[in-house]
Amino acid sequence: MLDEIDSLIDSVSEVTDNIAHDLRTPLSRLRIKVEENITENDSEQDSQWKHALLDEFDSVIDTFNSMLELTRIEKGVMPETTKEIDVFSLCHDVYELAKPLADAKEQGLEFIGGELPESDRNYITADGNLVFRAIFNIVENAVNYTQEGGEISLQIQNLNAGIKIIVKDNGPGIPANEQEAVFQRLYRVDESRHTKGFGLGLPIVKAIVKLYNGKLKLNSLDKGLS
Repeated sequence: MLDEIDSLIDSVSEVTDNIAHDLRTPLSRLRIKVEENITENDSEQDSQWKHALLDEFDSVIDTFNSMLELTRIEKGVMPETTKEIDVFSLCHDVYELAKPLADAKEQGLEFIGGELPESDRNYITADGNLVFRAIFNIVENAVNYTQEGGEISLQIQNLNAGIKIIVKDNGPGIPANEQEAVFQRLYRVDESRHTKGFGLGLPIVKAIVKLYNGKLKLNSLDKGLS
């Protein structure tokens, strides 16, 4: 039964990848055509719908790119930029990028653990861009799905054999029966469907963590998730 489910998931992934690959180029060409037809003589109404259409093209093309990137990561295609990286600095960069997003929703975003001296930090060998994306995706999810005025924290800890990163929020959480499903591509919790997204952020996180033999755990709190 499990083998059949895995086979079905692989088939769905292959189909979505084929669709993404086949449609990405023509959509990019259409986007260029729309952009070329934006002029200073456009009325305000024409300008608005053309720019709105560009935004929609960008969203769909980004989604297709994410699908193809997810498949590459799941297949273990290692980037050529793998090197020893300081995850503490990466977490600080994630915090700096996410802070304006949290501020816009009047949320408190706290970074804990970044004060550890560089000489005491554990380093990992990985692609810095992928690790940054994994951490940012989780923090961005917390910002997106936590209510205005909510509280979010990003914490990093040294372990004897590696590094532990904890993201906590006091948002609505995810039902226990859906916590495994959110790591499947294109899956979205019903309550999240009013928020922009295509259900690829957490699957990419899972694939990156697996690529570097890490562990990913979702915990329900009294209020929110970690």
